[in-house]
Amino acid sequence: MVAADFAQMRANGGLAGWELPGDSELNLIFETAAYARLASLLVWSVAAAGEGESGWLRERLADMVGWLDDVRPVLPS
Repeated sequence: MVAADFAQMRANGGLAGWELPGDSELNLIFETAAYARLASLLVWSVAAAGEGESGWLRERLADMVGWLDDVRPVLPS
């Protein structure tokens, strides 16, 4: 569905006059955003654990390892 949406936007001349990057560039942008989101979650989780009870932190970190492993390209290459 996502790939079809971007193909349609490209066929219609881009988004608000902007030409969309290729799929490989878009995948890099999406991957960067996913890693940035997870890095932010890590920072705030550690900060929250430092402010009080931190028994949950080990489980959160284990979850995050799985989430990092699950980052995949959004668009087909």
